[in-house]
Amino acid sequence: MPYWIRYATACLLITFGLSGLSLHAQDLTEADLRGAEAEEGLFTVYELDDRILFEIPEAMLGRDMAVMSRYAQAQDGLAQGGGRLNQNMVVQWETRGDHIYLRTQSHSTTADEDDNVHLAVQNSNFAPVIARFPVEFTRNGAAVIDVTDLYMGDHPSFSLPEQRRSDLGVRAYDRDRSWLEWTRSFPENIEIRSVRTYDATNPPSNERGGTVSFEINHSMILLPEEPMMPRLADERVTYITVTQTDYSRDFQGVRPYQYLRRFRLEPSDMEAFEQGELVEPKEPIVWYIDPATPEEWIPYYKEGIMEWEDAFEKAGFKNALDVKVAPTEEEDPEFSLLDARYNVIRHVATPVRSANAGGDVVDPRSGEVIRAHMKMNRSSTIIPRSINCSASALHSFKTRPATTTKNFPSRPAVSLVNSGKPFCFDPFPR
Repeated sequence: MPYWIRYATACLLITFGLSGLSLHAQDLTEADLRGAEAEEGLFTVYELDDRILFEIPEAMLGRDMAVMSRYAQAQDGLAQGGGRLNQNMVVQWETRGDHIYLRTQSHSTTADEDDNVHLAVQNSNFAPVIARFPVEFTRNGAAVIDVTDLYMGDHPSFSLPEQRRSDLGVRAYDRDRSWLEWTRSFPENIEIRSVRTYDATNPPSNERGGTVSFEINHSMILLPEEPMMPRLADERVTYITVTQTDYSRDFQGVRPYQYLRRFRLEPSDMEAFEQGELVEPKEPIVWYIDPATPEEWIPYYKEGIMEWEDAFEKAGFKNALDVKVAPTEEEDPEFSLLDARYNVIRHVATPVRSANAGGDVVDPRSGEVIRAHMKMNRSSTIIPRSINCSASALHSFKTRPATTTKNFPSRPAVSLVNSGKPFCFDPFPR
């Protein structure tokens, strides 16, 4: 082929190729969305080819939303499924001209809006701008933007933290070996799941591959428009708290306050409640047990949660708690443990001997638990075994002989605690 033909062909490819990319990135129309997969909820999320589009209604601009990123699946040695990629953050979407901006918000300091010091607090609490998006078009008062690079690029807010990169010897993020799994939209949250891959000199496993890969779930969860009234913590009682400095408080100096992390439990009948009658809450606290939980454990998870009923009744509430087994996708395709309206007891297949619980999404303005997450590791049952094995050594073998066995009783921790008999086991059966 003559040189001038090759040259002309290359010029045409470059010209029309780049032009095509530009049109693909900028000239999105409402008609293009007709062939896209759409998820309606907090706001509509579209998957169009390999792009992620948000249709953000005007009512959602300026609203506080919590962002949480958890490992859905992780390479061996990297993290546990359900573990956090990074700390939660609060963001707001805002519009300026023909662009939408995403900004982080801090609520660690505050002041009454009617107080002069409120202006000083604002001046010391400027919201960082973490991303900007051109508005592709608007319809019905909602702005459509392309957020593909936010979730599929190497944005620091949605990628491996710098310290973790250093530990793993990450050289670069490889977008060619990364992909979008799916998007979901619920009434109160957006979920984006993707697979991310990095070149690394010190991967946690499979060192020869020089690669770190994991599946990540990013959540964006709407916080209440009106924060719940916070409750001050009492230093005499150990409790998980959030910290906030209120510059409008009547105190000489600056002192941070600790607010309890707690559910919004409100009486359905305030008059009866104030008269000391037991009343039901407007919204009970409902826990959903992961369908991946071993069947023999489920009754005892329920029993452990429902033991707290007595405490809530002493506080004036009846029927404040409920526990349900979450349906599988086959049983209820519309139900999802990713829905921010559900508190979850999740079963994790890991040799780590621990379990943890707490509000994984907490409103920093008030301490309100928006969604709670209890992680029960497979090996956590070894803890009560070990405790009872140690305790049995303190008892006289003549009066209360201990039992040693290779197997844990079918009634896990409950039988151990209630049996009245020290129980020891062999952790390494032969």
